[in-house]
Amino acid sequence: MTAQSTLESVVGPSARSQTEFGNEGRDKELRDAAEHRLRRSAYLELRRVQCDFQDGVLTLAGNVSSHYLRQIAQATVQTLEGITAIDNQLEVFSYGIGRDGWGSE
Repeated sequence: MTAQSTLESVVGPSARSQTEFGNEGRDKELRDAAEHRLRRSAYLELRRVQCDFQDGVLTLAGNVSSHYLRQIAQATVQTLEGITAIDNQLEVFSYGIGRDGWGSE
C-alpha cells in the first residue's frame, strides 16, 4: 500500500479536497491523516500529540516523556505524501523532578 493510498483510505481522495476546499481542505486532510497515524500508535503518549499542517509543513506539538518518543512521533508521520518538512515542537517532560525543579528535562 502506498502512502497516497493509505492517506486516501484514512481521509478520502485528495482530488476532492482540491476542487471543493482548495489548499485549506488539503491542509486539514494531511493534519487529520497525521493525527490518525499517531492515534493508532502503540505508544499511548503519541495519541495526545497535536498536529497542524500549513504550506507543506507539519507541526507536532505537546509533551512526551522521552527524546525517543519525540523521534518516534516524527518518524510515524514523516512518510505522509505532501509533507515537505516537519516542525517537531514536542517538549520532553520527565515525570520526575527535572533540573528546573518542575519535572521537565
